[in-house]
Amino acid sequence: MGLDRVDNKKGYELENCVPCCKICNSMKMTMDKDEFLKHIKRIADFKFMQGVVTPDDLE
Repeated sequence: MGLDRVDNKKGYELENCVPCCKICNSMKMTMDKDEFLKHIKRIADFKFMQGVVTPDDLE
């Protein structure tokens, strides 16, 4: 577990930091929160189409 900045244009200030696992932090790179959420939604949609993940898996 590590820290990620909510806004990459700002520094590591308390109000700009959130806990984040290494995989998510690496995937997010310089995306803002909305871009990252859209990105992971596309990944989930792709996995649903492949039948790898079902909505029940996410509960």
